[in-house]
Amino acid sequence: MDWSRRVRDILNAVDQNDSEKFATYLTADAEFRFGNGPAMVGSAAISQGVSDFLEMLGGIRHNILNVWRDGNHVVAQLVTDYTRKDGQVVSIPVVDVFRLRGDLIESYLIYADITPVFS
Repeated sequence: MDWSRRVRDILNAVDQNDSEKFATYLTADAEFRFGNGPAMVGSAAISQGVSDFLEMLGGIRHNILNVWRDGNHVVAQLVTDYTRKDGQVVSIPVVDVFRLRGDLIESYLIYADITPVFS
């Protein structure tokens, strides 16, 4: 599997606010954690949580800089453009870490400080 392409497809689903498509990349019992927030467990809960988060924004765009795979882990280095409700775009460096089970994600960790988006 080409995980550079797969990561692009996953993040494009988020950019297009397609939480149903996003959920298809996750195991049913997946864990998702954004920064130091509480973990969400289960693809349905994660899909809803991502959808709720995106409702707070005017838009989002993930710019992939690098993708690395080592065994059952994939790491993506990004710059994410968050469009606020007032139209201002705030760009934030982000690292996503995926732990895989087969071709699906069983753990999705996002490391970013998005304080500037909401300040």
